[in-house]
Amino acid sequence: MITRQFQANVKIVRSDNDTEFKPLLPYFSEHGILFQTSCVGTPLQNGRIEHKHRHILNVVRVLMFQADLPVRFWGECILGAVHLINWTPCGLLDGWTAIEVITCKVPDFDHLRVFGCLCFVHDQQSRDNKFAPRSGKYVFVGYPKIKKGGNYMTALRMRCLSPDVRFMRKSFPTASSSPHYSASLGLDQFLLVSINLNTIQT
Repeated sequence: MITRQFQANVKIVRSDNDTEFKPLLPYFSEHGILFQTSCVGTPLQNGRIEHKHRHILNVVRVLMFQADLPVRFWGECILGAVHLINWTPCGLLDGWTAIEVITCKVPDFDHLRVFGCLCFVHDQQSRDNKFAPRSGKYVFVGYPKIKKGGNYMTALRMRCLSPDVRFMRKSFPTASSSPHYSASLGLDQFLLVSINLNTIQT
């Protein structure tokens, strides 16, 4: 991805002494990539990575606490946190965003939404019934890479793709203090849904 998307080559991969990179050693050797590990018991050698991990987890906690999301959605929260960090101006980059440095383009912030907020998505299947609800309640949980849009989860067992989304930025339906909260939502049945954001209205 780094080569295809950003026209850059990986020269060195650094890691601790864990074994998750072991299957990649033949690939590194074949492509001339140096693989370096830190000394045992010296986490300071990976100080930058350790600091970035703390940064990401701090943002994840904020997102989860704000929306009161169950811990089982930690994966979506991490992806959402990394996305927000990459689109946030950074002092180390003289006020530039990471995505701006990588792409050399001014970032577009129009797609950013409040993580975990309530949104109403137009139900395309409602055309079959004139008296059926025209939208459903969803919860915004991130930004997918394979779709131009956002990820949403809902208690309904369905998937949909729609350009019609309305966001309620101050409402968090998974929070027990929210007027939209209901214990019958069935969080165990929540699924991720990809929505097209080309013509979003807020």
